[in-house]
Amino acid sequence: MKKRSKLKIILTVICSVFLLLSAATCQSASAATSKDKLSEPISGKIKNKPVSINFDVIYPTDFDLAVFVGNTLAENKENANQYKVSILNWKNNIKATSSMSSFYEEKSKNTFYYQTIETRLDPGHYTLKISLNKDASLAKTQIYNIYTDREIRGGIVSSVSLKTKLKSPQPLKKTIGLNAKAKGEYLKYRFTVIDNHKKRTVIRNFSSKNTANWKPKKVGTYKVEVLVKNIVSGKTASKTITYKIKK
Repeated sequence: MKKRSKLKIILTVICSVFLLLSAATCQSASAATSKDKLSEPISGKIKNKPVSINFDVIYPTDFDLAVFVGNTLAENKENANQYKVSILNWKNNIKATSSMSSFYEEKSKNTFYYQTIETRLDPGHYTLKISLNKDASLAKTQIYNIYTDREIRGGIVSSVSLKTKLKSPQPLKKTIGLNAKAKGEYLKYRFTVIDNHKKRTVIRNFSSKNTANWKPKKVGTYKVEVLVKNIVSGKTASKTITYKIKK
């Protein structure tokens, strides 16, 4: 999986200020982050024992994580060889482990060393664990900074179809059953009818239900539309059919 530009931009910014951040007093990391929001930097301290951070993933997600450990830039490279970062699933099984990476920041002319993880995570509960390698020992409490980027998968909506239980035309006041189908994940459906005067009436607003019932009140030729939306990516697709109502 290729590193995304967003994470590169984040790393460019945070690397240029890493020395300032590492010299400052950091608050301890929260024991858990809400939902899948692990995208904001997390700071804390580590000394000769693992640090665990719990988080939940709601949607299938590609994660890029960069973990810096060190009080000074001089210690940064040495420390990057002394610890590992792992992601464990709810069964406490290791899902992914880190490898050492480096980043050269042109403005400061400094090279930063850190551990990174690039992995795909399905919905569930996970633990991010920072642990020292065997026989490694940090001389003093070290500050860690965790930076993440994530990209939700399954954002495309395609192959939208719309069918009616009763074929057109149908008499007035007859209830018309609507059924839509689409390919994609995390989809919601909105059913709308448009009359001869282009007046739009929403039969069912966005819902996970792909069916709706329409009971026309006037004779005429209508356009029946279904708009399908991926609630994660915001992407949409639609299908429109023509339907006649007679006396």
